[in-house]
Amino acid sequence: MIRAAVIGRVAPEMERFLNRYILGLEPDPDHWPAPADIGRLPVPPGIPQIDEFGSAWTLDGEFITTPIKRRTVIGAHAYRFTHNREYDCGWRLVDVTARFLHAQGIDEIDLVTVIPPPPVFSPVDALGWSAKRLAGCLRAEFAPCLIQSASPLTVHPDTVARPKIPLAEMHTLLPTHGLSLAGRRLLLLDWRWHRGRTITTVARLLARHKATVTRFTFLP
Repeated sequence: MIRAAVIGRVAPEMERFLNRYILGLEPDPDHWPAPADIGRLPVPPGIPQIDEFGSAWTLDGEFITTPIKRRTVIGAHAYRFTHNREYDCGWRLVDVTARFLHAQGIDEIDLVTVIPPPPVFSPVDALGWSAKRLAGCLRAEFAPCLIQSASPLTVHPDTVARPKIPLAEMHTLLPTHGLSLAGRRLLLLDWRWHRGRTITTVARLLARHKATVTRFTFLP
């Protein structure tokens, strides 16, 4: 029994090593299926973040960084998608988020978009990958190219004490190509709530175009 457990643990690692480092293959995020145990994790408590724009929600960071006794854990480190198994983690986090939003009565969403994250995740844009699938769970449209950063970022703007560009000018709204924001219910996603300045500034930008904005981050 112990021998079978060791083989079951080592064989997938060898397969991933062969695919990635020998054959140069990466898993295709668009064709990665949801794991069989999706929907079994309990919904974590949310943390309301209140500022002058209103309320935003994050999931309980202690809950989602606690190792779960399954194939993977849920947490920021798993979001780097270093191996195939971490797509399972992403699916579970999307499922937990969708059920959390539903419990808060935030399931009636027309559009889902993201604040462009720094290019620190590999091999894919983890935030965009999650947002696309979350939009599908909420039966909403995913608008990946709605917001553009004014300059390349290597860290989250909230963590910069003295940014060279004023925060109000850090992000701009791209032409929507016929996509009207007026009267639309929009879910704005960011990876983490640091001080909330960036997601609040972008939310104001979207609100000026008559959108009703709900802000959500995965980690506090």
